[in-house]
Amino acid sequence: MLSFTDFRNFESHTIENVNEGMNLLIEPNGTGKSNVLEAIYLLSTGHSPRVRNLRESIRWDQPLARVSGKFGNYDRAVVIQKTSKSLLINGQKVPLHKFLQTVLVTYFQPEDLQLLIGGPARRRLFLDRIFSQFDAQYVYDLIQFRKHLNSRNSLLKGDQLRHNLLDVVEEQMTFYAARIMDKRHELIQHLSEMTEEHGIHIEYVPSPKRIKSLLISDKEVFSPMRGTFGELDIDMQDPSASSGQVLQEYLRKKYKLLRAKEHTVGFSLCGPQRDDIQVYARDDDSPDGWKELGTYGSRGQQRMAIFHLKMAEREVYKVESGIEPILLLDDVLSELDEQNQADIVSLARLSQLFISAAREGDIPIHLLQDYSRIRLR
Repeated sequence: MLSFTDFRNFESHTIENVNEGMNLLIEPNGTGKSNVLEAIYLLSTGHSPRVRNLRESIRWDQPLARVSGKFGNYDRAVVIQKTSKSLLINGQKVPLHKFLQTVLVTYFQPEDLQLLIGGPARRRLFLDRIFSQFDAQYVYDLIQFRKHLNSRNSLLKGDQLRHNLLDVVEEQMTFYAARIMDKRHELIQHLSEMTEEHGIHIEYVPSPKRIKSLLISDKEVFSPMRGTFGELDIDMQDPSASSGQVLQEYLRKKYKLLRAKEHTVGFSLCGPQRDDIQVYARDDDSPDGWKELGTYGSRGQQRMAIFHLKMAEREVYKVESGIEPILLLDDVLSELDEQNQADIVSLARLSQLFISAAREGDIPIHLLQDYSRIRLR
């Protein structure tokens, strides 16, 4: 069951016929289909996939909004006010890290095309949101890194460089940066392993790119060596050193080397805040057999690549938490041909699924079995 009070366009609405398998929302545009899926995502993660400020989801001229739902043995609710929100499980307020432990969700919406064609910030947010659902340590590391990054940027904006203070800030900053980049690299490797059977390869592009040579995967053996990375000489002769320790040493030296240049521009030029990922598809006509989809992919290829990326995200959740994620497909089938629609439906039915569409013809209903039709009017 799902209930909404003064949330988006809903004054008061309850959905009772929720299927543990497949659920269809086929309604005209403007009736609230996406709002229902947003509410499910909100009840899983505590934040919205559509807006940064939740107060935008409060119905016009109302003091607060409330969404609630029953997920297994848990009654979950989010109360949104102009300046705050409350997360509740079984009627009791809980902190975010406890709210995240019981329900996981993967959400695919048309705007996700920006993962491929938009700027790097979108792709970093995609990675951060994956970690936020199961890795509290990563979230903590990211918060700490951003705090020290802001301190360093403030020092870089000063009239003169205060090297003693920068040394202190960079020691902490590089510690968290190395942990973040190590985890991002490992996650992207796992995602790519799952998408490559569908002809999709995902590549981590750290900042600076030379860092890629320092990141050791769980399938690689760290061997004693001495490497020169551009203008920096990094001692890696200690076989007990982890890739994170080597990476931290590299970043520490890199930040010192860049101080004068960064003092001119007033901000840090490398680190996790400038990471990116690139997504490739197999292509027999390309010289190396792959093409970068953000630049050269068709819209249909981009949609299917994002879908496979989302399904890989779903598998990561299952492995890390043991919880079967809910899958939300928000009006993403209409631009695909029938074969791609069939492929998506076949893969998506592995979990509880919500599909929205504006018209009957946008969903291959003849391929579906045992579904509930959710009506909003």
